[in-house]
Amino acid sequence: MHADLLLTARHIETLGRDRPGQALAVTDGRSAAVGTADETAALRGPATVVHEFPGATVLGGDVRLHPARNS
Repeated sequence: MHADLLLTARHIETLGRDRPGQALAVTDGRSAAVGTADETAALRGPATVVHEFPGATVLGGDVRLHPARNS
């Protein structure tokens, strides 16, 4: 089975993972795998859309940020 989307970045942070990944595979709108580019390479197919963000940190999953407000 191939991923619909493969996203690569410098760091991909997810809950429940002790180290950041560098690739996120998405299938049917859900995260299918997070890991290194080599670990997710088998999920890349001819119709997989690839987005590369070489200098970015991506927060995977349902993330809500609450920035601190300086008074």
